[in-house]
Amino acid sequence: MVGEFSTRVLPVLEKDDVHVWLLPSPCPAPAMEALASVLSAQERARAKRLVMPEHRVRFTAFHGLTRYILSAYGADAPDALSFDLGPKGKPALAASDGTALSFNLSHSADLAVLAVSPEGELGVDIEAVRQIDQMQALARNTFAPAETAAILALSEAQQMEAFLTCWTRKEALIKADGRGMGVPLKAFEVAVDPAAPARLLRAKGNAKSLLQFELQDLPALPGYKGALAMSRPGCALKCFQLV
Repeated sequence: MVGEFSTRVLPVLEKDDVHVWLLPSPCPAPAMEALASVLSAQERARAKRLVMPEHRVRFTAFHGLTRYILSAYGADAPDALSFDLGPKGKPALAASDGTALSFNLSHSADLAVLAVSPEGELGVDIEAVRQIDQMQALARNTFAPAETAAILALSEAQQMEAFLTCWTRKEALIKADGRGMGVPLKAFEVAVDPAAPARLLRAKGNAKSLLQFELQDLPALPGYKGALAMSRPGCALKCFQLV
């Protein structure tokens, strides 16, 4: 899996493309060794601080694969990549050779998604479909009142999917913006119906900057919900799976 990236030519990343890669975990032991070897000292320290072994494995796999993919798109060697952090911690590629790539990573359970574009701001979020304790109370405390009302108006069987649809759409937007939770989730509203197109419906206060982003759901992922926000409207979303 990993060795092929030293010579592999990835699909051409056109100016108006956003490529989304599905990244698996865990990887075979030899691949894990190669992935761990390209992490920075800081990344290795972060992985070591994770208490659960499976969380360390996932962190190593997803961050190592991110380095290999960005390198294969033309950035520096995987172990030579460096990243700048925005004021709220959003990473950006600091390419010494002038390569311009925008990316964003999200993971849940054993799957991650990596979005890559030649330029612009990206935000991606993925969540494993699962039961969430106190979901209705969490929606009331987290989402805008209109979103919560729309979720609770659905049948009980539909509410969990709608909650995760709302969550991933909102998370993708605030990740693209770069301020993360600095943007109150109650200050903007998205469409919550899983069957409806992803849309930002309204925003107020310091959330108005989110209106610049185009929002899309990721194509159907069995057992997962996902969304992508991007600052360049009309880009072609192309998905690939790393196996």
